[in-house]
Amino acid sequence: MKTLSLRWKAWYGDEKCTLVFPESWDIQLCSMNEGPRLTDIDIRNVLRDSIGDEAFDAVFRRAKSAAIVVDDITRPTPTKMLLPLVLDQLTTVGIGRASIKIIVALGSHAPLSEADLRRKLGTEVVQNYNILQHDPLKNLAEIGIHLDKIPVRINKDFLDSDLKISMGCITPHPFAGFSGGGKLILPGLASIEIIERTHRYVVMGFRGGMGVVEGNQFREEVEAVCQKCDLNLIVDSVVNQEREVTGVFVGDFKKAFSRGVEFARKVYQTPLPRKADVAVLSAYPKDTDLIQSENALNVLRSTPRSFVKDGGKIVLMSASSHGLGVHGIFAPGGRLYRKPIRKRWLGDKDLIVYSPGVSNEECRSIFWEGYRFCPTWEEVVRELETAFSDHCKVAVFPCASLQLGVDP
Repeated sequence: MKTLSLRWKAWYGDEKCTLVFPESWDIQLCSMNEGPRLTDIDIRNVLRDSIGDEAFDAVFRRAKSAAIVVDDITRPTPTKMLLPLVLDQLTTVGIGRASIKIIVALGSHAPLSEADLRRKLGTEVVQNYNILQHDPLKNLAEIGIHLDKIPVRINKDFLDSDLKISMGCITPHPFAGFSGGGKLILPGLASIEIIERTHRYVVMGFRGGMGVVEGNQFREEVEAVCQKCDLNLIVDSVVNQEREVTGVFVGDFKKAFSRGVEFARKVYQTPLPRKADVAVLSAYPKDTDLIQSENALNVLRSTPRSFVKDGGKIVLMSASSHGLGVHGIFAPGGRLYRKPIRKRWLGDKDLIVYSPGVSNEECRSIFWEGYRFCPTWEEVVRELETAFSDHCKVAVFPCASLQLGVDP
């Protein structure tokens, strides 16, 4: 038998998952370009140089209070490593712990448990700083912008702070082009009405595009809101296949984000294989819950051509440590939830969902009932053997939620 080990269970061990294939099969690992891990010293230098810039330094030294917006456990940002370095910078300009709020930009996701806050932010930060979790139903204030006659309301604790910092991760996104930049503010700190509106437009096909930033109307709305809110600084990271920081971009929410996207495109670039019978798409490092696992299909959406044969199969794998997950818009009971149907854009390719962290019923609430659900890898292989027998070409994408396919 042939074996291949992939990293999975982001935040819950980041351990190896061993996949076993029949000996006669042709297995190709399709890795992204990657990048080396930055050290604390590397990151401190970037922060010092950026924050020490005359324009930012003046803003920092006038501030008496600060809000640092961070993403939640469904995102791969290694916040526990980055956040203490930013907090040190605030200390150097005289902003003490009591004047700093750390706000988790949940959007319509579930609040983090105490254990998850420690995983994400680090025990020392949780014990010593004021940690707030955004609620899209309360503690909001209007900012003077309307989207389709709906007033934009944003987290009041964020708006009331002198210095506003956003800390996220730049990853491919189906309607923001890339996450990061001001996306933690809109929709991350917005009201449920605005969150619903932004997502509704995407569902209707009026916004977005995988990897598309220029001319992206969703991104333009994000930046208009951030401008109105006076978002002072972003600290955005790009991660490698080990979920390590390989790039960090600090500065103006437009300019730093643009530099980060340029770098991310290179890191996440993945040479495509020739036509494969099967594509195995790992949702890592966005494999925390089943709802987020659909990000693994991003690599299919980003490619200039199909790399799976007609009639081929796609295996989506996710540890789903949180089970189904929570999303106030697209999850069961959410404002825009609909019974799942076949994904027409997959054509005649079949989908197999491998996720040991969920039940068959939970899988059916997110994926069409005609797709196969397999709670064990052995069941996946049996399903594939039935279709392809002794000869099968398999392309394995270890971080499909990040990868951008290109022709070699």
